[in-house]
Amino acid sequence: MMSSSSSLFASMVLILALAGIAFSARDMKEPEIINYTHPISKPCSVEFSSVDYSPITNVCKAPEYNEKQCCDAFKALACKYGHHVNDYSTICPIEFVSYLNLAGSYPMGVFVGRCNEGGDHRLCA
Repeated sequence: MMSSSSSLFASMVLILALAGIAFSARDMKEPEIINYTHPISKPCSVEFSSVDYSPITNVCKAPEYNEKQCCDAFKALACKYGHHVNDYSTICPIEFVSYLNLAGSYPMGVFVGRCNEGGDHRLCA
């Protein structure tokens, strides 16, 4: 017959082993997919991949990226599509800036954050 301290020790080892198995099994499950409702729900009705970005790319050049020249050119082109580039219920603002960044090989931050109008993140006033 086991002593009570040996029996208590064996019980604790068994409980810890079972707990370890339970935690390991929990970790092996498929990851839960969290369903976030994203505010962008509509595609863009403008095909920004075919826009001529040369009015910006001809003026806004590395390495200095002159803020006044870059932003003036940016605003002139963005405002041609003002309704679309300011509609954050669509993907339009993201597509416009993404295709512009590709056309001019611009790093992030050359336009957005520097050329926005006001505190509401509009790309065109």
